[in-house]
Amino acid sequence: MFDKEILLKNINVLIKERGLKIGELESKAGVSLGYLSRLHRAETNVIPGIDFISNVAQILNVSIDALISGDFTRSNNNTLYMANFINELLEDTNNLIIEWTTSRSLSDASQIYDSSALIGREGPENVTSMDPNEPLRHPFISITHKDKLIIDKDFYHAEIVENNAIFLFPLQTYGKQNNTSVLELYTLDIKKDNLTPIYSSLDGDMIVNAKLKELYSAIKIHDEDLKITDTAKSVIDSYLKSKK
Repeated sequence: MFDKEILLKNINVLIKERGLKIGELESKAGVSLGYLSRLHRAETNVIPGIDFISNVAQILNVSIDALISGDFTRSNNNTLYMANFINELLEDTNNLIIEWTTSRSLSDASQIYDSSALIGREGPENVTSMDPNEPLRHPFISITHKDKLIIDKDFYHAEIVENNAIFLFPLQTYGKQNNTSVLELYTLDIKKDNLTPIYSSLDGDMIVNAKLKELYSAIKIHDEDLKITDTAKSVIDSYLKSKK
């Protein structure tokens, strides 16, 4: 159920965190000056529209769900720091600045980076699905959590700075009555072959979890974009030049 007070409290906290003025936010969100003040008045029954909420969420770099149901008053600097980092990854993904690579197994990814650290995350045996049409699923040994996890789907990785790659693993718990989906983010120091955990959705921070889900969804969408190899581009460019 929507709670206007939660929304307004979160907006106030985030405005201060971002160093914005109320009037500046109202202007960017496309509402008249004093709009937030009117919402704050106890006697008003005005409910903010979805367009306003969506615009504010975009301006403040948070998800709509986190803005209307999270509690930023309890957020520490680490939460905002992590959320901002993931949001930057999201923007670079949507702007095609980061080129993500898809892998199905840790063995495949380890060959790309010549990494034994990735192999070290493999469990001792594969997990057979109840569906005979599904492939074997690979156990994943989390660095930060003891839950039994499997690599549920293709995972993604990209070299975001020189000699450092980032990995996003869609995982699932197994061996429990109610298995849950998990997203874990890691960084790999390619030269040192050192795999370091950045964040796991099992940590339970709703704000960061929402942003990590956004990133995963964006990567999946762009994974379906048309891919053209450099060789094919060269042939196409040569042909197009010949037509001028």
